[in-house]
Amino acid sequence: ALIKKAKEFDIDIALDLAFQCAPDHPYIKEHPEWFAWRPDGTIAYAENPPKKYQDIVPLNFET
Repeated sequence: ALIKKAKEFDIDIALDLAFQCAPDHPYIKEHPEWFAWRPDGTIAYAENPPKKYQDIVPLNFET
């Protein structure tokens, strides 16, 4: 319904998905293979050097 109504007004709808979760999300324990891990066994947080986002854990699509 949203897209149909938007088209009536010549508006495009974009969807942005963030493939990440919080460090305490159940997915990390249930599906550890979905995430990147450091050699010391800790989870690899999101990084955008020089920033490190310890409250965001990105999914690892390389696995």
